[in-house]
Amino acid sequence: MVKQYIYATSSEEALDYLKNTGGVIVAGGTTVALTSKPDTLIDITRANLNYIKMKDNSLVIGATTTLGDIIKSPLCYQYLGEGFVQGVKQIGSRQLQNMATIGGNIAIPYHWRDLPVLLLVLEAKVKLETTNGENLLPIEALTADGYRTFLKDKLITEIIIPVEEKVNIEWEKFTITASDVSILSVATNITLNENKWKRVKIAVGSLTKNPFRLKALEEELLNKEKSIELIDKALEKIHWEEIKVFPDQRVSKDYKLNITKVLLKRILTKGLRAR
Repeated sequence: MVKQYIYATSSEEALDYLKNTGGVIVAGGTTVALTSKPDTLIDITRANLNYIKMKDNSLVIGATTTLGDIIKSPLCYQYLGEGFVQGVKQIGSRQLQNMATIGGNIAIPYHWRDLPVLLLVLEAKVKLETTNGENLLPIEALTADGYRTFLKDKLITEIIIPVEEKVNIEWEKFTITASDVSILSVATNITLNENKWKRVKIAVGSLTKNPFRLKALEEELLNKEKSIELIDKALEKIHWEEIKVFPDQRVSKDYKLNITKVLLKRILTKGLRAR
């Protein structure tokens, strides 16, 4: 049972409360009822972390920026493209998008968190603050096993996305209903140089315990002549039997793997049109 609900007015204040109360950080609070029942909730929606801005050739998004804010942001459309924004639009219902935050979607302890899948192909970095200072880590650090324990005494304050190169995001999601959590999601960020794959970033979500980059597939495509045949051969070379599929009551593990292959071929075929 929650006995204390505290509003922090800055990241420093939130960290002090975190250290002294052992509470849980919340912003949108859309999954707090699904997690452990803490005595203290520390609300950071008044900590001035809701913003989207450009800084040093990067798009900087504050941790309490909602999915709805991202969808409506001209800067996100301009620098991350329509594919990214359309991907965010497929995360939950309109009501959830108006509450759920980018920082919260990274931090939640569920295999179906979708936003990190998009952030992986953008090679985003996450700024973390502690009472001893701040660190800037790649998003992969927060999609690895043990990330929840790692975050216990830290506060996500910003997500930093480099936009020096042109972004070309494609996104595919498979689920039961439009607003349901993902059974499977995939994202790519692809650039072609004439007829070759110049940049290939591929990420998969909801298949395993955490979202991940499919680097073996990236390597099979990078700097090679683009073709449907190459996509088929590259997919055949992946050791699918070694992937630890996370159980889902809605579908079998084999079904999840088959859907993964279908969505990857579909999304990579779209990538043949990239520029």
